[in-house]
Amino acid sequence: MEPLPQQIISGKQSRLFSSLKLSNKELIATSTLLAVFRLVPELLAELIRDTGIRLNDRTVLDTYTEIGVAKSPHTKNDRPDGFIYIKNRNEWTALVEAKVGNNSLSVEQVTKYVEDARANGIDAVVTISNEFTPRVDQSPISLPKRLLTKVKLYHLSWRLILSSAILLKNNKQIEDREKSFVLDELIRFLRDDSVGNKSFSQMPAAWTGVCNDASIGAKLKKSDPKVSEVSGALVEEFSEIALNLTDHLGVDCNTKLPNSFKSDRSAWQQHIAKSIIEKKVASCAFTIPNAANDLLLEIDLAKNSITVGMELKAPEERSTLSGKINWLSR
Repeated sequence: MEPLPQQIISGKQSRLFSSLKLSNKELIATSTLLAVFRLVPELLAELIRDTGIRLNDRTVLDTYTEIGVAKSPHTKNDRPDGFIYIKNRNEWTALVEAKVGNNSLSVEQVTKYVEDARANGIDAVVTISNEFTPRVDQSPISLPKRLLTKVKLYHLSWRLILSSAILLKNNKQIEDREKSFVLDELIRFLRDDSVGNKSFSQMPAAWTGVCNDASIGAKLKKSDPKVSEVSGALVEEFSEIALNLTDHLGVDCNTKLPNSFKSDRSAWQQHIAKSIIEKKVASCAFTIPNAANDLLLEIDLAKNSITVGMELKAPEERSTLSGKINWLSR
């Protein structure tokens, strides 16, 4: 076995077929996924393309599970689920923490791993769970900015990983027979209950109260925790809708966000909350490659209605109504 990277003092190379106990679903899922990254680096490249990290034929890529970091600022040794090592001209490393099923990420635990990364010169912490975010560089949890000056925090949902694998497969970007087989097996694995891969299927309990208040014209307040809970849920729901569009259309669809929202999940959530308070409406636009325009989804809480549509501007030379209708029908 090759020597371990200097940032970790213990660890096992990730295995596609793990010998771990079946009760340890998180480590099994992490080991399987990280092993697939080694065998099909195109999938990892697709998932982290927004981070600026690139992979090519000369890239050295290795992944480990059950690791121990070399230096820990805590009295108790922390055990992140995994470790990613990438070397092009320079090295790039990341700790991996995964949750499966209904288990959510812990602020306390992720904070410890970010501090471990800082102490060991590790570039990033990658979290994986069934929580949804619109971009890989946004996290479902908020950490103090001082912790993230030297370490990046990235997040992947199991749903995003599945969607990216399907997209690679459908677009025939993987021509190698063995790689294609491994990708098929990962897709089957992620569709199984092994990781508890879940869709966003239910709004929180606060949703009913906020809708009722909106429908009777009650004044909603920014300080109301129900509004914050609902706006946070809508960030997840809108993010998953983009994945559903990607799956059904076979092209990479995304939420359309201002640059200020792309780097700050809380800014988008606050924008949704403000729209709910002031207009009793929440909306999101989706970019679809080769579509005539963006797809707009609008939820009117006061009217209990959902509108989905796309605005198209008729050519200026179509001056009559019948001419515009004929253009649209064609």
